Amino acid sequence: MKKITLLFLMLFTYGLFAQDTTQIAQETKQKKNIIRWNITPLLINATNLTFGYERILKENQSMSINAGLLLFPQFLNNDSLEVSYVEHGNRVGFTTAIDYRFYLKKRNKRNAPDGIYIGPYLTYYQYAFDSKIRLIDNNDVKNDISIDASFKMASLGMELGYQFLFWDKMTVDLILVGPSVSYYNAKINLTGELGIDDEDGSYQYLKDQILNKYPWLESFVDLGAINTGGKFDSFGMGFRYVVQIGYHF
Repeated sequence: MKKITLLFLMLFTYGLFAQDTTQIAQETKQKKNIIRWNITPLLINATNLTFGYERILKENQSMSINAGLLLFPQFLNNDSLEVSYVEHGNRVGFTTAIDYRFYLKKRNKRNAPDGIYIGPYLTYYQYAFDSKIRLIDNNDVKNDISIDASFKMASLGMELGYQFLFWDKMTVDLILVGPSVSYYNAKINLTGELGIDDEDGSYQYLKDQILNKYPWLESFVDLGAINTGGKFDSFGMGFRYVVQIGYHF
């Protein structure tokens, strides 16, 4: 009888131990998904909305994709003696990005998606707008001009970042360093009587406004482009920095 009782207690104890081990294994099983909100574009425009998704592919490797609306503020401001607004037109802009992350196992105490990571990324951005402006001189109308413009940028680079994981649920993702080689393309079409020169205050105002929003267009915004419209293609250096908040599941 004692042997049967002892055997029963051993089986019962083993069952409890096995159940606890299975439960612990299930609780510590690596979660592989993150959905997140990229708050960085809000610094440019409060109406921007960009979301992302990250998937753990291996123990310390993942792939993520971001996409959303990205608009710049209005192209021109009605704060010049040479230019006054006639009409704001349409604005359309979107962005998308994809990256592959290698979480540094020797540097991180926990598995992905927690800790420091490096990896390549590819981004694409497109923005288009149209506006109508009125050039004035001593309160006399010089000309009405319509501007139809579009800008595109594609970047390939390397990033260094850190993702914090709180309570195994919430993530804060910081892409801290992201240099890239970027391709820029721009088109500006202008209609109207554009009889202005380099010394003209209206021309300088238009040029300054363009460069304030898009400093990488400096070599493009010359008198020929302002007077007749034109195209611009160039390669240059770019940079990426991102702050994202996510849910881990």
